[in-house]
Amino acid sequence: MYVFAASVRPVETFTPSWGNILSGDFVTLTCDAGSAAQDNQTYYWYKDDKVLNITQRDFTIPSASQRDNGEYKCRTRTSDMSLTTRLKIQDCECSGV
Repeated sequence: MYVFAASVRPVETFTPSWGNILSGDFVTLTCDAGSAAQDNQTYYWYKDDKVLNITQRDFTIPSASQRDNGEYKCRTRTSDMSLTTRLKIQDCECSGV
């Protein structure tokens, strides 16, 4: 399971640190709006600059695949757009043969 936090403030943090994400992995991206967030905040997620139908703080991909590759961003109604998070899914953890 991988959890990434996209901060709406110059800095992005990823928890755990970036590693190889394989097809089938459970991935969660979290929009950290910092002090701009409020309890009932609506979140807006974007993939490759197209709005997604996700309005919660966490965006979960239950089984990652190649179609999930891309650049993700988020914002809230009261915050600026986050920095871009690039997600790259690998088909396998292959070592040189």
